[in-house]
Amino acid sequence: MAKEIWDEYVSLYNIDDRTVVLVLAGESKKIDSEALVRLPHYVRRKKSNRVVVFKGKDSVDAETICEEYGLDVDIYEVPIAELREIYRYYTFAFNLDNIVFTFLEECPYNYMGRILNETDITEDEAVCLGLYCLRKLPGEMENV
Repeated sequence: MAKEIWDEYVSLYNIDDRTVVLVLAGESKKIDSEALVRLPHYVRRKKSNRVVVFKGKDSVDAETICEEYGLDVDIYEVPIAELREIYRYYTFAFNLDNIVFTFLEECPYNYMGRILNETDITEDEAVCLGLYCLRKLPGEMENV
């Protein structure tokens, strides 16, 4: 079922291998917000020509954050159950390198929630270094 959902999203939202896809899980508004704020650094590193953001109805106000930071992204509200299905599919069978998820606890192989709870790593550091695999910490981002 997840593959069919993803294939439908690819067709409906015109996703290709040059599109960065950010999935906002809505589990942590701080993580979702930081993911949006740091998104331009990830997009630049991926040399992407387009950004699609999927969010559930309980996620942050992505539209306002993107407007505030001047981010040019396409934002779509979709059922969170579909995003969970895509995430489970992604963790086992996906080969698209330009998709990231802000789920913290959804999968047993996802340790971001545990790291945030058990260490002194901030949400910003988790997004920059863990989610986006950027090479520098916040404050050192000018040339990333």
